[in-house]
Order: sequence, then structure tokens, then C-alpha cells
Amino acid sequence: MNKKSLRRSVSKSNLLSKFASPVHRKYMQYYCQSYTWTNHGRHWKTRVEPFELISVDPTTIKERQTKRDVFHGPYVSEILSGDWDKGTEPLADYDLYQSLRNHFESGVPWKNTEFYERVSANVDDEGWQKWGCNTLEEFESRLDAIDQLYSTIKTEGYRTQRELISEDLDDPIYNGWRSLPPELYEISVVINRSGEAVFFEGRHRLTIAQCLNLDRIPVRVKARHMEWQKYRESRAITQDVDQVLASTNSVDEAEPSHPDL
Repeated sequence: MNKKSLRRSVSKSNLLSKFASPVHRKYMQYYCQSYTWTNHGRHWKTRVEPFELISVDPTTIKERQTKRDVFHGPYVSEILSGDWDKGTEPLADYDLYQSLRNHFESGVPWKNTEFYERVSANVDDEGWQKWGCNTLEEFESRLDAIDQLYSTIKTEGYRTQRELISEDLDDPIYNGWRSLPPELYEISVVINRSGEAVFFEGRHRLTIAQCLNLDRIPVRVKARHMEWQKYRESRAITQDVDQVLASTNSVDEAEPSHPDL
């Protein structure tokens, strides 16, 4: 049995997630937290935490991050200056996003979507692979898993990866192969200089959340622009002053409306 076949058979019983993965998850947790704190978090008063989730309205996420060469991998959280936040494009221009919406909202069969046509056209190319699939049949099975994910969220609600693990539930997409801390499998965003959340990873869940008109979803902040982080700092300082004044009944405390404040 080759390695890929072994992974598939083990993931079906979820043994890998329960026994083999915890060691690697602990290592990745330490690495992500230590790297984030050493290179970014220790310089700021406001928290910069790679596993912290914030709650956002999914309909406010309208752009996806296309310039990615400035980031230190997908798993740590960073504060970065520069024009990287201008390297985006509308989600509506992404063929997978449009195909997901057409499939779930209009009932267009997968095989009639632009995304399927693009992927299947290249299936005979040497070394072809998509989402870990090596054949068109495997790719179509992956699409079936996305359908299952949609049905699960629609009928049972949106759960975080940690909730799925704690309730011993399978994830239709990851199917037991969770070698990383569960928060790293959540939808992730970057926050630009204006405080806008821009999509980074987790396209299936984000699109499904938008199709189902969910009010809020949990997301992980992969990176913040330096200018936005400075604003977070100024708000934190102002909030400290307000709390002191509020304790003397001089002002009323107001709850910040932005999910990252």
C-alpha cells in the first residue's frame, strides 16, 4: 500500500486525527505562537495571536488576496507594512467562487460550471493534480464532499474545527486528516490598511456561508497591515483611558463595532 492509500484508509477511521496528529499539532502550535510573538506580537499592546478567531459578517468579504509572496507561510500571524494589501481581486472574478455560487444558488451541475471545465480540460496533463486528487474520479469525489459540507452547514449550522473534534464529528473536506491545530483549518483573512477583511484561505466555507446568508462566521486573521495595527493600538490606548473615566462615571463605555477591535 502506498503512502496516499494508507492516508486515505487511516483517515476514514479517524485514527490519525486521534492518535498520530496530536504530537505534530503540539509542535505546530508552539512554532506558530513562538514565531508570531517573537517577530510580531511582542512589539504591540494589542494581541497578535495565530489561533484567535474573530466573528465577521461573511458578506463583508468581497476581495481575495492575490499577492502572497510577502507572507511567511499560511500558519503564523503577521503585521506587515508596504503595498501588499493592494494586491487583491474581487471574489466575483474567481471562477471557483462563481462556480460554487452557481452550483449552490442556481442548481447548476458541477460538470456545467466554468471551474469544472477548466480543471477537467487539464486532467490528462503529465503530473496533473488538484486538491490532492490524481484522477478525474477523485476530483469528482471531492466535489461530492463539498456538496456534503454545504448540506451539513445548512442543516446543522456552522461549527468550528475545534467543535467538530470535541464532538467527535467528521469533516466532509478534511475527513480526519487534521495534523495541524484545528484553528489553522478555519477560514482565514488578512486585514488591509482600511480595516477591511480580505479573503485568504477557506474558499469553500466562505462561499457556502455567503450562499446560506449566515449572519456571522469565525475567521482567523492571517495578517494585518501595519497602518491598521497602529489604529488598533490607538483604540486600545483610548479604551484604557475610557475605562478609567467610566469607573468614575464620567463617560459611558461603548462596545467597538469592528470585529478586530
